[in-house]
Amino acid sequence: MAYSGQERIAFQTGYNDGVFGRPRENPYNIDTVPRSWRAYEEGYDEGEGSTVPPRGPAGPQGEPGEQGSQGIPGIPGVNGSDGLSFLQGAGPPGAGTGNPGDTYWDNTTAGDIYEKTGPTTWTFVSRIGEVTLATQIDDEGGSPQIIYKGEAAAGSVTSVAVWRMSRITVTTDVGGNDDLATEWADGNTNFDNIWDNRASLSYS
Repeated sequence: MAYSGQERIAFQTGYNDGVFGRPRENPYNIDTVPRSWRAYEEGYDEGEGSTVPPRGPAGPQGEPGEQGSQGIPGIPGVNGSDGLSFLQGAGPPGAGTGNPGDTYWDNTTAGDIYEKTGPTTWTFVSRIGEVTLATQIDDEGGSPQIIYKGEAAAGSVTSVAVWRMSRITVTTDVGGNDDLATEWADGNTNFDNIWDNRASLSYS
């Protein structure tokens, strides 16, 4: 609705009004005329006044309340995956030893280090040093001459599968010179053979 009464008369006549702060010479100065007069001039209805009283300054902070009761326990989390392991043993690791990502140290060799790169696959990584190995030599003689050589950690007994086995075959060529050929038990250099079984092993 349009403004009326004393407010409208004051606005139309341009009297100096200490309440609204309008100078007589410029009653339409938007900087000094209250916002309600601008709304009237533009033809808007007067709005309803707020029924919420103005907010006062904040009061002092109250004392902390008593601690509440314990809440309901949360749902248990999912178990994490197993961590990586550092394993060791006599001889290279078997296919069923450890899990992918594990590291294995062969403590009967010159410090051979393996990493498990698949469910059943161990891959040689490096060698960290030299160790003293016990050695067995068996010269069978014959023609061609057969020599067996076994190596294991110091103190190993010959009936335990901790030996690295090789077979050396010595032949004489037409010029009378000796030729030597070295083959390994099971075709590898693993420390997993028994010295006492040297003659019955397969070499390549």
